[in-house]
Amino acid sequence: MRKLLLQEASDGSPDALAVLGSVRKLPPETIRKIVPRLVAQTSQIIADAKTGRHDYGYDPTHTLSMLNIWHPDEADWEALCAILEAPAVMAEHKASAMVLLGFHPEMIPAEFSQRVGDIAKRISTGDVAASSMFGHGPRLIAASAKLALLLDSFEEEEANARLIELLSGDSTDRRWAAHALAARNLPEETPILVGLLTDQDPHVRSAAAAFVAARYARSESESIENSALFDAIDEPGTWVPARIAEVWADFDELPEFLRSNVETLRKHRSAHVRSRARECEALLEPGSEGST
Repeated sequence: MRKLLLQEASDGSPDALAVLGSVRKLPPETIRKIVPRLVAQTSQIIADAKTGRHDYGYDPTHTLSMLNIWHPDEADWEALCAILEAPAVMAEHKASAMVLLGFHPEMIPAEFSQRVGDIAKRISTGDVAASSMFGHGPRLIAASAKLALLLDSFEEEEANARLIELLSGDSTDRRWAAHALAARNLPEETPILVGLLTDQDPHVRSAAAAFVAARYARSESESIENSALFDAIDEPGTWVPARIAEVWADFDELPEFLRSNVETLRKHRSAHVRSRARECEALLEPGSEGST
């Protein structure tokens, strides 16, 4: 079955590629067949967009960015940059790729880092259009701002102004501000993330909570961070406690001082939260020293 799926994926089937699961495990020979097809598809999207034609189905840009990240020897960054900076291409064919790049900026090759950062900056400032038929424009702009910040594409004053703009924006902007601040991981910006843990939007709170939860598990957090985190764990809603449990479940092992927090999550009304909390419980190591 896997051999058949690999062949279908090589022949251009996105469904087969999805069924195969993690692209990290795909053999290089399969990637070498898929990437040129994706490049041809993104080139066609650019050509069509120039004539006012737009297809909102399958997004080859996201797939290309994913393969570029996890298969650098077979990557085509030139083609990815071409579609990201094409002004006529809609946000539906850029946003997901920009989000992915923002979570893995360290995987962008040095020779393309500056160019990708410049594209992200120009999208975030409006120099490259973020037109959208289905409302993906704000997501693209905010994700681009995050990536540009992480790649140091802004001057310091520009970076500060862009962060302030995101923090004062809508929930999408604030969520991406939280992601950017967490990824930058600057001590002087941690209090801002603590403040975002009290944001009215659960998506914003969950982004901030993920950062603080990881710091707490590594015994790096301050008392004010811990207090905000404990309040987040006690939330009756699902989104934030689930994100905290997901972060801890991704650790190889967890310190014993998390046990009471994990037990709180085990009693949550959400089955998903309880399930991830059970994963955390299995990772607890007796005798670990705690955080204060």
